[in-house]
Amino acid sequence: MLEHFPHNDEITFLNHTKTQFSPIEIHIAIIKLLKYLQQKYISNLEIWDEGDYWQTGDAVFLKEKMDFLNEKIIQVGDLLNSIEFEESSTAKSVADKIEEVLKRMNLKQG
Repeated sequence: MLEHFPHNDEITFLNHTKTQFSPIEIHIAIIKLLKYLQQKYISNLEIWDEGDYWQTGDAVFLKEKMDFLNEKIIQVGDLLNSIEFEESSTAKSVADKIEEVLKRMNLKQG
């Protein structure tokens, strides 16, 4: 996705990519490409990297962070799949039950 916005007589372009479910090597390769582009062509390029690899260059930390998040996604998915709903459930009652179960999960791990 590429979007542009006028900003102080300049045009600002925003773009994003999602590497969460890609191998770690893909995330690292994209960051290296962006660093090259910043150094060679786009000196004002700003990157926000949720994996913190842009800031740290630490592949071990990136892997730990990605593994942690993937584990939590699996846990939440398993938990949501274990919830039984009645046929007469409303959207609100479903949302309330999901919220209740997620809160209990958080308390167990806190």
